[in-house]
Amino acid sequence: HNIKFEQKNDNKSYLDSIYYHFEDWCGTPPQYYIKESGVIKSYWFKTYGHRSFDFYANQFYNIDKKTGERKKVVPKLIHRWLNPEVLAYWFMDDGSNNGSGYILNTQGFTLRENERLADALGKRFKFEVNIHTDNNYKKRGFKLYVTAKSRDKFTQIVSPYIDSCFNYKLITP
Repeated sequence: HNIKFEQKNDNKSYLDSIYYHFEDWCGTPPQYYIKESGVIKSYWFKTYGHRSFDFYANQFYNIDKKTGERKKVVPKLIHRWLNPEVLAYWFMDDGSNNGSGYILNTQGFTLRENERLADALGKRFKFEVNIHTDNNYKKRGFKLYVTAKSRDKFTQIVSPYIDSCFNYKLITP
């Protein structure tokens, strides 16, 4: 397995910081994806394929028995991998704020998987987390909501790891 990282051009500094950690696993540095019109679409890099990544691929993906397609899953032991830095990267990639609390976009996971994530966040960080239905997704999905009650604690935990290009996502007092 290999890993591809891609962000919009505005998040170049974030992608460069990730590349720093994976540089020894890459054949080329990050590059721009430029549309035929000349407009920069994104900034990206990918790693070599390597067996070292197989463990993580097997934890976070299953092969659907009906379709044969890879499907993202939440590992049963996700709570073991959650720490402040992991939470910050998750938030930078898939999070936002709604003015009073934080949203983690988990629409690609089942209700049970969202319950597992909410439980892990509650136990690991003592956050109050609700699961919201998202009918705006391609199909009905769910997302996690870190409530206003836990907002300041969430901000305090992730802010040391947030790349400056994502400061707009943080709710600051």
